[in-house]
Amino acid sequence: MMLGMWLVSAVAWSAECSTRYSAEQLVQSLALAESSYAEMDDIGFQLSWTEAQNRLPCVMEPLTPIDAAQVHRVAAYAAFLGQDLPQATDYLAAMARVQPKATLPSGVAPEGHPLRAAFDDARSRPEAPPLPLQPPEAGELRVDGARATTRPGDRPAIVQYIGADGAVWWTLQADAADPLPAYPEVQPGEEWKLKFNPAWAVAAGAGAAAITSLVLYQGAVRAETAFFDESACVSGSDACYNQAEAELRKNHGLVLGSAATALTAAGLGVAAVLTW
Repeated sequence: MMLGMWLVSAVAWSAECSTRYSAEQLVQSLALAESSYAEMDDIGFQLSWTEAQNRLPCVMEPLTPIDAAQVHRVAAYAAFLGQDLPQATDYLAAMARVQPKATLPSGVAPEGHPLRAAFDDARSRPEAPPLPLQPPEAGELRVDGARATTRPGDRPAIVQYIGADGAVWWTLQADAADPLPAYPEVQPGEEWKLKFNPAWAVAAGAGAAAITSLVLYQGAVRAETAFFDESACVSGSDACYNQAEAELRKNHGLVLGSAATALTAAGLGVAAVLTW
């Protein structure tokens, strides 16, 4: 059973994803659902699980294998409460594939409990041959938190498409038979739009300006040192005063240049954050 399929753009998010969520926010919803399930709070579980289902397609970060296993585990609880034991077993098999050493809490599934039997069955089930994934022109696919070119052939999986700019375009929990959303279309000659993030150039400019500011400041420090160095010339001579005055002017110019480039670096840094 597909739990969600929303195509999410890094620039223009779909109406369903007017709000984006971090992986931590998704995990918080899942943790609340697990806590409610352990306390046999069906209403609390349903509310938290529904919240997690709404957040999953709109997550803005790549998930980890631990995150994926938790989604499968809570989905198994939901299927079990819905009296769909085969579906619960599939989700438990998905969890076991991601985390082979994972177990169910004894308070949730004690020995002799139907969910415990389903879990034991899921762990002993042999895996079907994986299904190949159509590779995107740019970016990468992640299955259950890891880069992949295939998906499980007999159990659900969390599939994410990560664009070349590192942005999450879509995330879903899908059965093996479920189709995946389309990749963003890349027109001829426009591949760079997916492979190049303008923020990188802005950030590079900020870094270059910051380095220039540091070099100018170091030059100003050297000029100031030379100005106060009485051994640089014969004290009291015109040459001494002229050299000192030149070093002072150099110091002032380098300080102003350093300050200007520092402000430029700060402005470009802010622009890079806003552009990202």
